[in-house]
Amino acid sequence: MSEISDMIQRLCPDGVEYRKLGEVCFFGDGFPINAKDIKEHGLYPVIKIGNIENGIVIEQCCYLEELPPKMKQSQILEGGEILVGMSGSTGKTGYNSLSNAIVNQRIAIIRNNSTFVLNGYLKHILVNNHFEEYCFQKGTGPQHNISKFELLAYEIPVPPLEVQRKIVEVLDNFSELTAELTAELEARRKQYEYYRDNLLNFNRGQNVSDVRWMKLGDVGMFIRGNGIQKKDFQESGVGCIHYGQIHTHYHTFTDSTISFISEELAKKSKRACYGDLIIATTSEDAEGVCKAVAWLGDEEIAVSGDAFIYRHTMNPKYVAYIFQTSRFLEHKIQYSTGAKVVRMSADNMAKFIFPIPPLAEQNRIVSILDRFEALTTDLTSGLPAEIKARQQQYEYYRDTLLSFPRKPSSS
Repeated sequence: MSEISDMIQRLCPDGVEYRKLGEVCFFGDGFPINAKDIKEHGLYPVIKIGNIENGIVIEQCCYLEELPPKMKQSQILEGGEILVGMSGSTGKTGYNSLSNAIVNQRIAIIRNNSTFVLNGYLKHILVNNHFEEYCFQKGTGPQHNISKFELLAYEIPVPPLEVQRKIVEVLDNFSELTAELTAELEARRKQYEYYRDNLLNFNRGQNVSDVRWMKLGDVGMFIRGNGIQKKDFQESGVGCIHYGQIHTHYHTFTDSTISFISEELAKKSKRACYGDLIIATTSEDAEGVCKAVAWLGDEEIAVSGDAFIYRHTMNPKYVAYIFQTSRFLEHKIQYSTGAKVVRMSADNMAKFIFPIPPLAEQNRIVSILDRFEALTTDLTSGLPAEIKARQQQYEYYRDTLLSFPRKPSSS
């Protein structure tokens, strides 16, 4: 730390120059990928906004077998790029280390210009909350779309390369452990997903005589949410869930909300009660659409538009886990519509056929899957908690090292 301070004092006695991203980086954008072309195996990993986690781009089971004919070479990742969400999850940023990967539309690709900034330095500057907040604030419309102009107008400090190199060396030591822990967590999640799919697939060598296969529409009803916008949120009142929060905040189930609206507005809104599923019916891709959270709170809560309430008599967690299976993903890929914004109708959700064992068996399966869920999402214990602690330590040193006095303008 003191060595870096001495270097800055020696090389930048008058402060550090700040420059716009557009002056020190190269910009590219993703390619519109048809959900029906995505396979579980292939030559080219497909990168969507859901692949970005804890500032890192993670490979998932989504691939293309061949490149789209109109794709540009600059749209193919070779490793070292910074990816930024430009719509929906606006500002969500991650560092990519995958090669021959394809980026979905509405994700910016940022590459460093080595004359001005080192690749590692750019990673530490951009993959943080300050940049994400800037992008979100500059976003407009319901999806908080940010333009290329606004993205490239973001200013960053540009100290001499010698200083950048030393900062990268220090911060990489902190971030490497976080990356290792994140990779281990992802491996555990893949194991969990495999086990969950097998546990919920009653066709594979199990006694299925007491399992009914039914359509969602035959055992429950879909109720469309309505009329709640983010501007309606207040500090207290009636709990509510906005469809966008299902993608960014909630996991499989919850008994509390992070947002509230007035009682007057709640009376006009559709409300979920204990056991209902709340389903986001729009997303950036087929994988994200129909993400569901089971409401386990005692009070009724309001639900926004672009979401459905699914009312039923089964174990709510069991149904929520069904919505996470690869079988349901295949259904979404087949029946979802749209390109820039992917949607799923209640009629098409209602067609999904799934296994319904007796309630006692549903409860047994849920108790097993709940333990896996805690291992991979609980921020108070296990790997997620350790990742969080290491990330906080890294962020402290990053913010300290990257806070430079600004060089006065020559004009």
